[in-house]
Amino acid sequence: KGQSAGGGGGGGVCDAAGACGHAREHEAALLQLLEPLPEDGGALRAVLRALHAELGAGATSALAQAARELLAETESPLDDAAVAAALELLEPFRHDEAEAARAAHKAAVEAVQEASEAERQLAPKEAIAASGGYGAGLEWRQLHGRCFEAEDRGFTYKACPFQEMRQGSPGGRASRQQTLLGNFTRWEPVSGERASQLARAGRTPSELGTMRFEGGAACGGGAARRATLYFECGEQDALLEVTDVHLCTCGLAL
Repeated sequence: KGQSAGGGGGGGVCDAAGACGHAREHEAALLQLLEPLPEDGGALRAVLRALHAELGAGATSALAQAARELLAETESPLDDAAVAAALELLEPFRHDEAEAARAAHKAAVEAVQEASEAERQLAPKEAIAASGGYGAGLEWRQLHGRCFEAEDRGFTYKACPFQEMRQGSPGGRASRQQTLLGNFTRWEPVSGERASQLARAGRTPSELGTMRFEGGAACGGGAARRATLYFECGEQDALLEVTDVHLCTCGLAL
């Protein structure tokens, strides 16, 4: 379509092949700029192969249909049945029994992986229970897998009983870097000094005492950080305070 020259500047729509007579001249000039389509089938097939190589295998179906139409007027047209048969070969192979077998195999592999992961997570708990780490009545087991956080002077402290302790650097939560203070190694009795401090404050140490965490990130001089988690009797589980903070050691009361 084009805009007619008349119409009082209104610019009415006209047919490019009709009212706009000059359009055909421009169309002919544009067509002369295009390379003529090869008339023989061999050359046209070469063009189609090059186009397929450029577009990739995903365009094979569309190119096959286009090739059938373009080659229809040459001395070597494509057979419709042959094109249809070739396109069927492009469809992904499916076999109901094979698909069912693959699905069953996938489910079995996933089940084995889940069982292995469950065993991996259960192994340390069984070792702790066997050594009496959960207490005589396994009363401490409910803390395994839980973590508690507290802040002190801009730092965050995270204690995960039976697992690890970490310290977060100051700043927004998204930018805090966690430093490993140590991994759980053992229970230790409450020291006499700590017991005296708690007694003066009217607080009672727990029966098992304190947890030791060792093998943390290296600090000054290359020594590994270590930490202590002090347990006290209370009505709820929470980190109460950060204490004994030094360059390579610290303590938390839970």
